[in-house]
Amino acid sequence: MTAQASDVVFHRGQDHSLVAFSDGELFVPTEHGFRPAMSSTACYRGYLCEYAVQEDRLWLSKFHVNHREGLGRASTSKRPRALNGIEADTE
Repeated sequence: MTAQASDVVFHRGQDHSLVAFSDGELFVPTEHGFRPAMSSTACYRGYLCEYAVQEDRLWLSKFHVNHREGLGRASTSKRPRALNGIEADTE
């Protein structure tokens, strides 16, 4: 079994892996119009999130998604939509 990549929280100068959620995930891509598709056996969810604690708040600082448009293969995806006015970086 391949270990799954985990979400990360950056707090006080250190990265911390999020390995479990007690009450659902912090960010749910499908609620924002994204269609994640498995990108590898190390990422069944098809996405990873990076969070940062700033000014006593938790922020989504980076969002990596293997976006699939429609029913085609992920490799035929279109560019993902903007999230809160921020366009996707496809690099």
